[in-house]
Amino acid sequence: MTPLRQRMLEELQRRNYSPSTFRGYILAVKQFADYFDESPDKLGTEEVTRLIEAASNLTYRTILMLLYGTGMRRAEVPLLKVDDIDSERMIIHIRQGKGRRDRDVPMSPKLLEALREYYRQNKPKIYLFTSSAGHFGVDNPISDKTVWHACRGAAKRAGLSKVIGPHTLRHYLLSLPNNLSARISVRPGRVVLTCEISG
Repeated sequence: MTPLRQRMLEELQRRNYSPSTFRGYILAVKQFADYFDESPDKLGTEEVTRLIEAASNLTYRTILMLLYGTGMRRAEVPLLKVDDIDSERMIIHIRQGKGRRDRDVPMSPKLLEALREYYRQNKPKIYLFTSSAGHFGVDNPISDKTVWHACRGAAKRAGLSKVIGPHTLRHYLLSLPNNLSARISVRPGRVVLTCEISG
């Protein structure tokens, strides 16, 4: 059973839907997946590469790389601050994520390089991704809709027919059995699994 299907079943049970509603939801997703002959949220390696390369600007490209490389949620990306990037420990600190909990996610050298390139060009002060002047002001974070538009716009330019949003990239690594290598590091109170793609 895929992680997406498992999560859906758990959510339907949590909401205490009737058996007929439960079956209806499962059937709808199954028919959708059968129509495309694959899981609706699964992307191939080539598709992810095309998506990131199709970003219209450096900001959008960096956002896509963050989603892909860390599994951050759409609402978490706008609130990311410059100080949350820890290049010495190679982690990104996410504040007030799901359940209002802070967490650290590992960062690959390639992502750090992309973040540094973005920083050199944009020189953000507080928030990593700031809104443009005339919208909210330069010291305010972008909207989470900007993250959505970065994904949808890149998917369109890349010629990808699948419905792709931030959540698709968040779960991309879960579908990579072959070219995934992992490094585990143990720190006081937690185990950190760092995933890297080779090839």
